[in-house]
Amino acid sequence: MRKKFSNWKKWQKTTFPKELMGNSWCTQISEAWTYSGNMNFVVQKRVFNCKLGIIEHITIQKISRKNILSGNLFDSIEPTYADKLNIRKIIEKENHDIIEVFPKESTLVDAANLYHLWVLPEDYQFPFSIEYPEKITYEESGYFYDIKFGVKELKTDYGKMVTLLIKSKDGTRIPWKSKQEIKDDLIGKENTAIEIIPKNVSSMMEGECYMIGLPTKFQLPFGLSEEKEQMC
Repeated sequence: MRKKFSNWKKWQKTTFPKELMGNSWCTQISEAWTYSGNMNFVVQKRVFNCKLGIIEHITIQKISRKNILSGNLFDSIEPTYADKLNIRKIIEKENHDIIEVFPKESTLVDAANLYHLWVLPEDYQFPFSIEYPEKITYEESGYFYDIKFGVKELKTDYGKMVTLLIKSKDGTRIPWKSKQEIKDDLIGKENTAIEIIPKNVSSMMEGECYMIGLPTKFQLPFGLSEEKEQMC
């Protein structure tokens, strides 16, 4: 994995004084890491407490050297799984599950090219079991790629849970926005879904993922909207 970031020493860490922090999430950043190379990274972290425990919110910007030289500083590229796994090493959270969220359409915040990860408490377990599809059940063309799907529905004490196995036929990485569209179509626009990067995993396939449509009675007590922020 270290080959992806050829020089670990290029990572620079910055810590921000607590007295400078404000109330909105973007002013609560406590630490940041930067990396300069063919691809440049800015990784930021804020920490807050909610009913799930202590959560770390990680933002990632990945900008090519070409974009930096041309002044396109906000033209961020979506990080790969390899990037995310290496960043988890940098922030020293390899023993934690990390989730990526596909929110309800009514709470979707997509105003900047930032990619968000949420680090769960080390011992946290969801209050329901998660089972994954074991086989592909149908195929779909669209979402910018040809996609194969496996679908599994389960009843839980919190309501119905839908889990998707999503595979691109050619192994091409499926972008976050495409996954959000798939979530809207197959799980529901006003349902929240997550993708888990499990603890201690050292590699993941770019062309497939498991998306968990959370039961309606289980709500994540964090997010980017003002309503969610007030719950933390």
